[in-house]
Amino acid sequence: MPSVVNETVTIHPKEENSSWLLEGNANLIVETDDNTGMQNMEIHVKDNSNATVLWIDHSRNACKLTQTIHVGKDASVAVAYSELMQNDVKLDVTVLLEGEGANANIRTATVARGKLNYEIRCVHQAMHTTGIMNNYGIVLKDANWKLVATGKIEKGHRQSESHQTSRVLTFDKKQTVQVLPILLIDENDVKASHATSLGQPDENQLYYMQSRGLTKNEAIQLLAIGYLLPIADVVDDETLRTRLREEVEEKVQSVCLV
Repeated sequence: MPSVVNETVTIHPKEENSSWLLEGNANLIVETDDNTGMQNMEIHVKDNSNATVLWIDHSRNACKLTQTIHVGKDASVAVAYSELMQNDVKLDVTVLLEGEGANANIRTATVARGKLNYEIRCVHQAMHTTGIMNNYGIVLKDANWKLVATGKIEKGHRQSESHQTSRVLTFDKKQTVQVLPILLIDENDVKASHATSLGQPDENQLYYMQSRGLTKNEAIQLLAIGYLLPIADVVDDETLRTRLREEVEEKVQSVCLV
């Protein structure tokens, strides 16, 4: 199993199955391209580590990512998935908070132009664990996006927290969006919440921005960028954070939203 210790490693996976060990302040960047098909990844975040897992899709082809992340005692992991391409995607992610005091902060930024199916789970398997999930999406005409976001606290894992928020911006009636927030709580001494918003841009905001000299498309692009940029806030590393912001801005500006 390859290990990443106190460094940033970027991989362009070609093999279908892979396993990684992250230790210390470790960053693993997974970039998929046209040569990437199905991916099955096992990632282990060692006890007392502070890790980042970043997935950036550059593929124009259909792809599937199945990822399981194991988080050890008093370890923290920031997980960010950036999907801004025009392709079909199946994303199946499970984050297992296995050690006491484990923390996970999961964020997705998506511009849906094809058929996308996301299933994201954060499972608490120890006490004093925290799982935060935030999903941000822009859904364009004729796109189909299904998101199932699950927070699960198993029995006996007291004083744990599971929170999730999903925000989806649509621009046309000709799309299909399903956002299914799920909380599975089998313990009383915990905190849990979910919130979802789904709708079109605020006309008053658009009118104000256009009154300042922007075209309607420029105004919508700014709103879209504002919707997606919070994905970058999950990353502590300034270089990675800047890269994510530039990725979002570049991709949104290249898309004709109206």
